[in-house]
Amino acid sequence: DFSALSIIEQSEPPPPPPVPKARPDMVMVYERIGKARPFYPTYTVDWLERWRGLDYVSVAEQVKTRLADPRLEGCPFVIDATGVGVAMLDLFRRMGMRPIGITITGGSGVTYQGNQQFAVPKRDLATVCAVLLEEHRYKVNAALDLAPILGREMLNFKPKIDAKTLHDSYAVWREGLHDDLILSVSMGLWYAERAARRVSTVPNPWNE
Repeated sequence: DFSALSIIEQSEPPPPPPVPKARPDMVMVYERIGKARPFYPTYTVDWLERWRGLDYVSVAEQVKTRLADPRLEGCPFVIDATGVGVAMLDLFRRMGMRPIGITITGGSGVTYQGNQQFAVPKRDLATVCAVLLEEHRYKVNAALDLAPILGREMLNFKPKIDAKTLHDSYAVWREGLHDDLILSVSMGLWYAERAARRVSTVPNPWNE
């Protein structure tokens, strides 16, 4: 299987105008934790890279080299801590980095496990990508060599519903398909949208 790295740029444009036909008294907004100002960020995938056939240490060294770029100073670094990912989490920490671990589950709710680690249903990762696409707040730099592959992975990142149990699953369903790029991107988006922000209700500013 591939190991993948994605770098996502977050921008904070002014809030979009309200829909003229619907002006409720209260509206839901996202807030950056630690700041009171609501904001509506957009995201651009500016870097995609993946490796196959490298040992864990070599992959970790390559990632550390990429993240040493001064432009990325202080940015959250999110990794998949599922299964053997726990070993990678420990390896990055021994290398002096501060990764945020996400264990991907088949459950129905997010849990914080302490020490910058979350357990997140795969359904939530798929949902955040779909919602941001619908809101026109997520795009991929078309000049990236791996952009078409990411696009194909996004199309296949759909739930498979069991007819008997009605439970959903997101496993790769066709031989030769991978989900490394879309999982990398979706974990970053999930963290930016959910873990680093909160939802609150405020008076609708457009009613004033």
